[in-house]
Amino acid sequence: MSLRVLLDTNVWAYVARDEGAHDLRRVARKHDLEVLVSPAVVFEQLRDRDWRRRVKQLSVTTRSWWTRLMPEAFVECEELVRTLRSRRPTWLLSSPPPGTHETYELNRDDWTSGFWARARSMPNRQARYNQDLGDNRIAVARQQVAARRTEVQRSKANLDQVALDAPDIESVQVLLPDGEPMIVKSWQLGAANHLSLSLSGQLGEGRTFLDWLEPFVDVRRFADARAWIEFWSEVSPAEAPTEWLAWAAGALAPYARVNDGTVFDVQLCNYLAAADFLVTADRNLHRVVGVIARDAPFRTASSVRTSPTGWLNNLQQLAGSA
Repeated sequence: MSLRVLLDTNVWAYVARDEGAHDLRRVARKHDLEVLVSPAVVFEQLRDRDWRRRVKQLSVTTRSWWTRLMPEAFVECEELVRTLRSRRPTWLLSSPPPGTHETYELNRDDWTSGFWARARSMPNRQARYNQDLGDNRIAVARQQVAARRTEVQRSKANLDQVALDAPDIESVQVLLPDGEPMIVKSWQLGAANHLSLSLSGQLGEGRTFLDWLEPFVDVRRFADARAWIEFWSEVSPAEAPTEWLAWAAGALAPYARVNDGTVFDVQLCNYLAAADFLVTADRNLHRVVGVIARDAPFRTASSVRTSPTGWLNNLQQLAGSA
C-alpha cells in the first residue's frame, strides 16, 4: 500500500525553487509514495503577489503526477450525505430535482481536471476569480482566529497545555428556543453552524454547498434548528472527520503564532484524515498537527518537520522508515 504524503505550501515552494518536481516524482515512484496536493495549497499560491513565483509554483503543484484532492466543501458534503443515509434516511431525496445532478456532475468534473488546468495555464485569471470569490471569507476567518488569539493570550495558556478532549473544550451547552438546553460536543455544534452558514451563503461560498447537496438531500430539513442539532449530537467524529478536523485546527490555531497563512494552515488540516504524513517547515503547524494526531478519535496524519534544504532527504528518510 502506498504511503500517502501531504505537503504543506512551503514544501511545494521549495520543490518549485529547486526545480525539483522530477526529483520528487522519482522518489515517489521508487518508494511508492502517493503525493497529495490540496486545493488549499493552490488557493494560497494563487494569492501570491509575486506573479513569477506564483506561476512557477503552480506549474509544479498542478501536475497530474500527484493525487489532486477535492475541495473540502465537496468532502464535507459527501460525508454529510453518507451520514444522513445511515442516520436520517428520510431526509434524502428519492430522485434529484431537475438540473441538480447535471450541475453536480459538471462541478465534480471541473474539480477533477478543469480547475487544475486553469490554475496552470491561466494562473492570473484564476487568481482574480479566487480573489473575488474568497476574499471576504478569508478576511472573516482571519478576524475570528485573531479574536480567539487575544482570548488565549489573556488566559496565558500555551499549545502544550491544550487537550482537545478536555471537558471545557470538548463540550458546550446549546440554547434552543423551543425546548430544553442541550449539551453537545463543541465540534458537533461547530459543524452544525458552519454548514448552516455555508448553505445560506453567509460565508461567501455562494451556492457551492447547495450544488453538492441538492441532488441528494432535502435541504429544507436543516431549517428545523432542534432537529438539525439533534442530528449532529448523534454523529461520531469518524462519520464526519473533516468537520472534526476543522474544529480541532480552528481551536488550536490561536495557541500558536498567528499570521496571514494561518487560515490556509487550518484548511490544510481538513485533509489530515486522507494522509499518513504531513510534511511542513512551519513549526507552529507541525505542533498543531502533533496535538491533533495525539487527540484525534480516529487515525490521522503524523507531522514531519522539514527545512528549506532538507525536504527531499526527509521524504526519502520517511519512505525508508515506513
